[in-house]
Amino acid sequence: DECSYVIYDLYGNLIFEDGIGGVEPTGGEIGIAYCDSHIPIIEYNPTSFTQSVAINGTTQDFLNIHCGGCGTLEWNIEVAYLEKYANTKSLCKTNLLNKLTENWLTLDPLQGNLPPGNTEVVNVFFNAEDLEEGIYYANIIILSNDQSNPEVIIPVTMIVGEPLQHFAF
Repeated sequence: DECSYVIYDLYGNLIFEDGIGGVEPTGGEIGIAYCDSHIPIIEYNPTSFTQSVAINGTTQDFLNIHCGGCGTLEWNIEVAYLEKYANTKSLCKTNLLNKLTENWLTLDPLQGNLPPGNTEVVNVFFNAEDLEEGIYYANIIILSNDQSNPEVIIPVTMIVGEPLQHFAF
């Protein structure tokens, strides 16, 4: 089982493959430059999220998970809500409030298997319904069978507040 040398850009596009097929370099930003026999390598973007959401509003973003290397990437996602909390009216909040607000970030799908060279787009939903104005923090944790990077942490910040008014002159 021979594995070729493969380079993908950060968006999952093949830049270079040396081996069967012998594709020449095409340029681009390198996301991975090493391939070992049957070992998956996790690639992802973005590396963090910051979203502003109106009070009682919602918004959506996307997380791309890519399988580099030559093995199938098995992954699953967990969300860890952080104790850091800043409220614009009161900077002191109890853990009870954090427990009540631990549903503002959801992702779909939460797990998957990616063959080499494939990308999964994960929907990231931010929900400020019933939340006070303030800043909320969490980490998206991706656990995978990438031997050199089995746990990836992606910081998330959601800023809840009144939307800015735009005036035309």
